[in-house]
Amino acid sequence: MVFSYYDYVNGQLSTTPLSTTPSGLSSTNAARTARVTVSFTVAPSGGASTLDLKSPITLSDAADLRLESANQITAQENLPCM
Repeated sequence: MVFSYYDYVNGQLSTTPLSTTPSGLSSTNAARTARVTVSFTVAPSGGASTLDLKSPITLSDAADLRLESANQITAQENLPCM
């Protein structure tokens, strides 16, 4: 999975990603998303050198869409920043 989406649970950023389908994130889960991570592994397709070109490299990063949970305001929906 290249993209993972996370929401707040009990005022804390969840460590379990939101569920997705092959077509992507549902509109309900998209509205709850507070953090998106991207992670993938790449490796060279060939070639010889004195360097170890066959070692895969994992690249990952994340973007925060909401810096804190809105759970402290019970009447407020916990929506991402616009």
